[in-house]
Amino acid sequence: MEWKDTGTTPPLELAARLGVSDLVAHLLFARGIRDETAMKNRLNPIAVEDWPWADVAGLDELLAVLAEAKEVGQGILVYGGQSAGDQVAMALCVGGLRRFGFAVSYCLQGLANSVDITAFGSQSDSKYLQLKLGLGAEATGVISLTDPSAQISVRISAEPDEIEGDHPLCLAGRAGLCWWLLRALAKGHNDGGKTREFSDLIALSSIVDGAAMLGLNRSLTQWGGAKLIYRPRTGLAALIRAAKLVPPFIASNKYIDSSLGARLRAAERRGLAATSIDLLLAEEAGQTDEWAVEIENGYREERLAQRQEEMVPETESLTIEAYIGLAQMRPVLGHEISRLGPFGRRNPEPLLASRRVRLVNVTSTGLSRRHTRLLVEDEEGHSLSGLWRHKEPEEVPGAWGDIAFNLRLDYYRGSENVQLEIVDFRLLVAEEDTELKPELPFSVEDKRTVSDRMGELAKLLERDARLQIWAEAGESPVSATARDKLQPGKVLVLWTAPPGPSILREALERVGPSKVVLLSAEKDTVVLGDFLRHLGGLVKWILANRDGIVGITELAGRLGEMNATVLAGLELLAFKGLLGYREEGKRLYFSREANSGAQAPERLGDLLAESAAYRRYFAQAPAVEILQLSTDAI
Repeated sequence: MEWKDTGTTPPLELAARLGVSDLVAHLLFARGIRDETAMKNRLNPIAVEDWPWADVAGLDELLAVLAEAKEVGQGILVYGGQSAGDQVAMALCVGGLRRFGFAVSYCLQGLANSVDITAFGSQSDSKYLQLKLGLGAEATGVISLTDPSAQISVRISAEPDEIEGDHPLCLAGRAGLCWWLLRALAKGHNDGGKTREFSDLIALSSIVDGAAMLGLNRSLTQWGGAKLIYRPRTGLAALIRAAKLVPPFIASNKYIDSSLGARLRAAERRGLAATSIDLLLAEEAGQTDEWAVEIENGYREERLAQRQEEMVPETESLTIEAYIGLAQMRPVLGHEISRLGPFGRRNPEPLLASRRVRLVNVTSTGLSRRHTRLLVEDEEGHSLSGLWRHKEPEEVPGAWGDIAFNLRLDYYRGSENVQLEIVDFRLLVAEEDTELKPELPFSVEDKRTVSDRMGELAKLLERDARLQIWAEAGESPVSATARDKLQPGKVLVLWTAPPGPSILREALERVGPSKVVLLSAEKDTVVLGDFLRHLGGLVKWILANRDGIVGITELAGRLGEMNATVLAGLELLAFKGLLGYREEGKRLYFSREANSGAQAPERLGDLLAESAAYRRYFAQAPAVEILQLSTDAI
């Protein structure tokens, strides 16, 4: 795949004038925004409540028609198609009009990309009314004051790409049109709070319709996006429970569309559009759990039938907006980039790249096991976790190269971390006589393939009885040392493979050896059930012999796993009611009473798989590769 750079560089002082990082200033400049006022507006979009009113031809007439229908007791029928966008727009119109006292019902007519509001009347006299709301929105129909079968048809639809000018409704789509109508009704009723009640549906409408994330539409999506995920209405809350969705730390359009939007699209194809609308309109729990399960089952059936997650659009070229090193990527940078969102059509998520990295600790993940979790490492020893969707582990290159990625934030156990969602990898072609890997600061003896490990260890001890033997997880040769007890020394023997590169790096930093001896053997994969039994047994021993107190690092060393894996295991045991614990600093305090409100962790299986994958890599990769650290890092 061809990589293209924007080739733009902002003025050096621009970031300081805007009060942002150099990267964010670079991204704004790369997107063709040159005016500093426009840059500030992009960083701080206008709040929804502050958007100015603009003339919309026919809006007053439409409000008068609706008011007359309400006064004479006419019922209003909302009808439209079954697409995901229609489902949300219909729920938005029905729920909104009901909030303002209108008698409203709905039906599905199979119409595409439209929502019609129809009022039935039976008064005398006839007249025709044609209302042009303008900018892609039309209200057309006939009011008959004598013929009960006549009807008023108010059609809310939009073709925003055909709209020109600076009107606020430009690019807004149906969500913006619905909001405009509800805002006008709220103004007439002197109650803006009723409009805020529908901010989540307005955001969902924008996202599933694929509306442009600019102008008013961006403000509307930002306005309701957080409520949509973190304070969802009754029906959406039931769907999130049924789907066992775990919201990200920062809500994104991509997440909302791939989780909630995907289920609404499946509802269309499985004939469940009416159930979906009922779910979106529900105000009390009642039947919502049953409806949510029905929609979730339809989604799972659709996934099995279509395997949509395997459909990856092919791209001929990528436009890299900025290059950044792994050491520069911190959570604060992720928050700054999020100020440019929500991301979507015409406001894409920034595509970044890092040079001279490699991908290690590769393991499959996801329901289909067709995605890959890995670590991205640079030549200085910095590393970040990464996810490569639709890429199987055996397809991941093992050489050095450049990566293109989107930056993500992960929030786990009170800690924010940066993650990379990889888009592409470009092999690095080394110049002649150029060494890509820095020189090791110690010598290496690789004895991983010897048949008699204990015999080799005895020979090493004969030569130097002061060497340190690092062993974990019950593997205890003579004079073995745990990770938290390692001391500065000249020779370090690795008897067991570490669970991850960060643990290896910490051990090497503690010892600062002049020689490292690899004497580890490949270890069997740890089964989740065995891990929990071993962990539970250790906790019982600590309760009986240590007054329930132990250091996290010590406990992780006894199990041969990462600290995060041990904590995830404790969460699961607490969730099952088998123990209680609290974490203070670097120590754990256990009790026999289970923690109240403990939640089952979602990551334990993945964490164990990551450690197993790294150990496989450690057993097979060249010694110089697995021990590759710069002198500065030790």
